[in-house]
Amino acid sequence: MKNFYDDFELQREDILARIAQKLELDSTRREKMEQSYKAVSDWLDKDEGFFKGKNIDIYSHGSVRTYTTVKPLNDDDFDLDIVLHLHHHFSGFTPIQIYNELIRRLKENENYARMFVAKNRCARLNYAGNFHMDILPGCIISFENTNQLYVPDKKLSEWTPTNPKDFSTWFLGRANTVVEPLLEGYFNKAFAKDLMLKAEIETLPSENYYDKKPLQRAVQLLKRSRDIYFENIPEYKTSSIILTTLAGHLYSGESTIYSTINNILSRIHLKLENSFRLKVFNPVMPAEDFSEKWDYEPKLYEYFKLFIKDMYKNWQALKMDFSKHPDVYNSLFGIKESLYKDVVVEHTKLFSRTSNDSLIKTSGIILGGKGLTDTMGNINLESGVHNERHRDFGDI
Repeated sequence: MKNFYDDFELQREDILARIAQKLELDSTRREKMEQSYKAVSDWLDKDEGFFKGKNIDIYSHGSVRTYTTVKPLNDDDFDLDIVLHLHHHFSGFTPIQIYNELIRRLKENENYARMFVAKNRCARLNYAGNFHMDILPGCIISFENTNQLYVPDKKLSEWTPTNPKDFSTWFLGRANTVVEPLLEGYFNKAFAKDLMLKAEIETLPSENYYDKKPLQRAVQLLKRSRDIYFENIPEYKTSSIILTTLAGHLYSGESTIYSTINNILSRIHLKLENSFRLKVFNPVMPAEDFSEKWDYEPKLYEYFKLFIKDMYKNWQALKMDFSKHPDVYNSLFGIKESLYKDVVVEHTKLFSRTSNDSLIKTSGIILGGKGLTDTMGNINLESGVHNERHRDFGDI
């Protein structure tokens, strides 16, 4: 089995995974979102009007369903996407009818009426606590595949096709084409050998830290880099569905987050050298063009190209100096020095326990604040005087 501290590729992978984990939604916000989602689902399901007696499903889609969530920068809202899926053929309704019935039902609730904002294809509920819920109503197109939906387009007063459930299945299928992710494989072997049992509970990341696939982690980091680039020009921000689709299409089963980002970014960068505009279609429903806005808002495409070029440049810098300083991580992923330090400390504390090198073991003990010095001056965990955790200048 590999020694973590003798394997640069493994160390690099762990740092990228820890950064992605730090960017995920906190448990408090997730719990609040889940409670709100269940409450809205119950309210729609108990309608005594239009929806009564109809066969409906209500489910999440987007980053929650693909497990690629990233918490917003600063005080921005997280977008929780919900589908109101009517298992009835679209021909029995008009687009505006479905849209208006959803709005009617929401407005019958005093709280939802105050939170409601009409959008082009969905109804939005703005919650206190930095998130909003977008509810997309849709009817099935064909009984051959009931996941394919027509949803209303208010501006055009017509139906538009989509298939969020099969898209999520497609993306997760692409993510699972990897044979053995480097980090997951290492942890599986480490636990099998009881190496990780030496680690304190507080140093262990959450369960999905180990089993999220390289493609999922890569998408999280791509989206965070996008957020940073467009922080001051949000009106030109590239959509998450475009980045997720491109990443899924271009993924080649790489076993690491690093090689996944490197491959995807390099291939997009190469495609942009073509004189033709890049098109991004829904892989499970080609009639849906995720990039259609680029046709009538060309600045969106120009800024997408600028973003990719900027991320590509910063990625090359990171490749040259992967573990020396937090600045390069900050330019890509918004990792401030304090957060970078947290990542490195956790990284060292946990994996020092898998090494036979006494100096490395000592580093992990000291960083964890668990060290004792015996009468011979040896640092250990069993007996002696407690060592205060070393603090860098400014770490107070």
